[in-house]
Amino acid sequence: MAMKHRVPYFDTLRFLSCVLIYATHFIARFDSGLFHYTTTFPFSLLLHGVSGKLGVSMFAVILGWFAGQAGQEGKGTLSYIVSRYLYFFSSGLIINLLYWLAGNLGLMDIEASLIQVLVSSLTIGFEIFNTFWCMRFFFIASVLCFLNTRYHLHPVLVLAEIVILIWMGQIWIAICLFGEVALLLDEQDWAKRWLDCRWVQLALLLIAFILIKRSESVTTYLIDGACSAMVVLAVGHSRTPQNILDWRRLAPITQQYMGVFLIHVLVFRLLGPTLYVLVDTLPHAARFFSVWGICLVVIVLLSFPMTAVVKRLSAALFGLVSRLPIFAKEHIEPTT
Repeated sequence: MAMKHRVPYFDTLRFLSCVLIYATHFIARFDSGLFHYTTTFPFSLLLHGVSGKLGVSMFAVILGWFAGQAGQEGKGTLSYIVSRYLYFFSSGLIINLLYWLAGNLGLMDIEASLIQVLVSSLTIGFEIFNTFWCMRFFFIASVLCFLNTRYHLHPVLVLAEIVILIWMGQIWIAICLFGEVALLLDEQDWAKRWLDCRWVQLALLLIAFILIKRSESVTTYLIDGACSAMVVLAVGHSRTPQNILDWRRLAPITQQYMGVFLIHVLVFRLLGPTLYVLVDTLPHAARFFSVWGICLVVIVLLSFPMTAVVKRLSAALFGLVSRLPIFAKEHIEPTT
């Protein structure tokens, strides 16, 4: 399964994961009663276990996969770590500044100084933008996955790392490593022979669909991560789901997944209440879905400049930092 370059169906999976996160947050904000459908038959057959955390799990597994691949490509260790840090820092800085601006304009109840914005961004914190809670874990996991493959750590030791991380309570870092384990497994000839079997692919997808049918808990998050890794492997070896997820004509949109993640809460918090007032004559269901859909369109549109600004800022910062003498012998290449 060649994945050294951009893979459309992986972008689609990440984009859909971010849309799922958005949908979960939107429902929690505007009509939390809808969550009862996830445990009400027959809706529960499809919806139970489909949550924002499932989206985060898929996002984490794919991150671990590609971080592990980056290590295999021989990139400089220092340049990779710095580049990843600057990307997460830039992401946090831009969204934190937008929250600070919204608070100062009286659009949101946000009290944060520019110093707090800077500190939260430098530490990849979530004191201002709560949904950023997973990004520090993602940064640490990116580095760990990169180092594991960069220095050829034995797969058994990677599994040991996962066990230790779970024991330490670092669940989301461990889930990212599930993606790296999937990558390493996919490179084994015996595993490829099994994964190329259509019945094995169907079994993995079916088992994953069944196992996620749980209420949220730490154990559920780990199961979600394992199931996400199973889906990644199954999709990577099956033409049918690849074709379903290969949205080439929508590639410019699906590649904006990080922008969607960053901007979605700000958009529906600022725009949602106003839209609800404008469509108050519609029936409840039509009102909900129309506001949800309009907000999604705005989120996608704003994700383009959001993604572009984050990438340009992180690249510019990396360009400055990479001139330092400590990078003299490194293979310099920014990573996003």
